Amino acid sequence: MQKIKIFIIIMLFGFVAQSQTIIKMEYFFDADPGVGSGTEISFTSGSTVDFDTQISISGLSVGHHVLFIRMQDSDGKWSLYEGRNFYISETPTQTPAQNITEMEYFIGTDPGAGNGTPVTLTKDGEVNMNIPLDMTGQAVGDYNISFRVRDDNGIWGIAETREFSIADCTQPIPSYSYSTGCVNTPTDFTDLSTNADAGATYSWDVDGDGVEDYNTVGDISHTYTSEGEYNVSLTIVNDGGCNYTFSEIVIINEDITDPEITSTHNTQQVDADANCEVSLPDYTGDVTATDDCDNDLDITQSPTASSIISETTEITLTVTDDAGNFVEVTFNVEVADNTVPTITCIENQSKQLFEGETAYTVSGTEFDPTESSDNCDFTVINDFNSSATLENANFPIGSTTVIWTITDNAGNPANCNFDIQVNAFVNIETLQQNGISIYPNPTNGILNFEFANNNIQKLSISDITGKTIIERTEIQQNEMIDLSNFENGIYIIKIQTDNEIFTTKIVKE
Repeated sequence: MQKIKIFIIIMLFGFVAQSQTIIKMEYFFDADPGVGSGTEISFTSGSTVDFDTQISISGLSVGHHVLFIRMQDSDGKWSLYEGRNFYISETPTQTPAQNITEMEYFIGTDPGAGNGTPVTLTKDGEVNMNIPLDMTGQAVGDYNISFRVRDDNGIWGIAETREFSIADCTQPIPSYSYSTGCVNTPTDFTDLSTNADAGATYSWDVDGDGVEDYNTVGDISHTYTSEGEYNVSLTIVNDGGCNYTFSEIVIINEDITDPEITSTHNTQQVDADANCEVSLPDYTGDVTATDDCDNDLDITQSPTASSIISETTEITLTVTDDAGNFVEVTFNVEVADNTVPTITCIENQSKQLFEGETAYTVSGTEFDPTESSDNCDFTVINDFNSSATLENANFPIGSTTVIWTITDNAGNPANCNFDIQVNAFVNIETLQQNGISIYPNPTNGILNFEFANNNIQKLSISDITGKTIIERTEIQQNEMIDLSNFENGIYIIKIQTDNEIFTTKIVKE
């Protein structure tokens, strides 16, 4: 029979001998060898002894034994011994671990090794698996189920027993998924449970303290205020009492990472309004961003939407998570002036020179555009004197076309034009040389015209202001015009032939 060497720890042996000092201690097994003949124990002497020690039992046989201890004081007196029982068992034979080759279970009373319901194994030597067991035919109630295994030496192990219940209800299967967990950011738990009755109750324990935090049926959201690992469990109880708990470790981290903007933001153009201004659109909806914690990021814009701008402006979009981490993107918004300006010219003009004049001098703004406008700033210029006005400009005899051009700051142009006919002064002698006679001049009312040629197209008489008072287009070789009803003064005679215009003046007295 193989023996083993063991050590026994003896604790708290106390001895008081009339205030004497304990100076010696000895022990022996089973039979007393006599005072002073035991095995001495080393210790620190004192009036009271409280110590631990190790005592070898090498050489003792298997079975029951008694350990005795006694002490001697400084006067040489020995105490009575104190005894403690102990047992030495046979050393078990060490054999190599065996492979598990069979498994069986039984419910209630043990039918004997090898007589249970067999379980199909999927691996030799080690078994760690979920085993569906057929409980068909078992009545509602509480049961004990026992399992045992057999190794390849044919030896059956001791049965392990667990309690279970069979209820007249559906077994729920709780399950959930969760979003990435971060401190101070809502962690969303999505209910993935199946087999839950319509009247099932839910119990969520989100911090692993065994106390229900939510009884919401379905999804929940919880905000953790400190980082760490949390054992989150969901318990579902169906009608009839069937229940099951699903739990998982949820890791909550401190959020120290900025969000990331994945969208692209280039320069934008917005059409200017009638005041050459733009009301900024809201660009926050154009942002696409991700974050390792927050699924509902806060997006702001500066300047804000509806702000009024009149020039190119930089826009800043800021994405912020619940932990205050943020990222920005900037781009420009340009005020786009796509409105064409408008300009209106005067009608064609005809000006008569007087005797001695060689050019017509413009008075004030008479030849300037009557209207020029745009929603933005603009400039106006003409091609005659390259100026913004024709005031004091001198137009030569003959026909001149003037083009006015308006251009806004965006470069959008528009133009208009008109003709200026400047007629030279022609005296009576010159008219006669061209076969035209006008008499008398001055006249008191009746004015006679004689035309040697039949090429007269139009005859007109204007007052000194340029207002036409008489005009004829069907001209005879001899014409008479009565000015009796017109005021005395100077009048302009204009005679248009096939290829030229003659202008002269007469006086009515």
